[in-house]
Amino acid sequence: MRGEPEIAELLASTVRNISEAVLLTQSQPGAESVVFANEAFQRLTGYSTAEIEGHDLMLMRGPETNNTTLQQLLQLSGDEAVPLEIRLYKKDGTPFWDRIQKRRLNAEFGSYAVQVHAEIAGHDQHKTSNDVSDIAHDFNNLLTAILVYSGLLASRVQDDLQLARYIDEIRASAERGAELAAQLMKYERQNATSSRESGGGAGEKD
Repeated sequence: MRGEPEIAELLASTVRNISEAVLLTQSQPGAESVVFANEAFQRLTGYSTAEIEGHDLMLMRGPETNNTTLQQLLQLSGDEAVPLEIRLYKKDGTPFWDRIQKRRLNAEFGSYAVQVHAEIAGHDQHKTSNDVSDIAHDFNNLLTAILVYSGLLASRVQDDLQLARYIDEIRASAERGAELAAQLMKYERQNATSSRESGGGAGEKD
């Protein structure tokens, strides 16, 4: 089995360029600490990997954070969990609603988990399961798993050029799918903003 640092770097390489905000965490006795944050997460929260490394999401809690939900997220241990929505705080103190789905990786790769984060625009007007953003976010979670496991598989078949080529095609397709999902989420956020700007004021007057 590969050493822990090598596995962590390999896992980080599989999520580094994913368009959605991703944290890679490692479970320790009584805690779960961040070992890597991709650029999308840094753009979302303002925290660099160096700043959040060794911490967990407690670093981002604030006055309006539901601590019960936060503890629930930190303690999730299944391979795939229902997305949780929680109010967290960016580095500059700005509160935001974060939709998080956590997936624990196969034990053979160590005690690692992947968290996918997405900011919810207009949370108070947010619909449930039929939102385009919800569907795109869930789709991205599936693509993230494909990218992670195909990346891990690719590291084991380097001597089989044909199989490696097939895995590259899988990764390229998943990356394209992630880009399309990101475009859908951006479009949905723009629509939500436009709706609030055009209809919010009128609704308040009625």
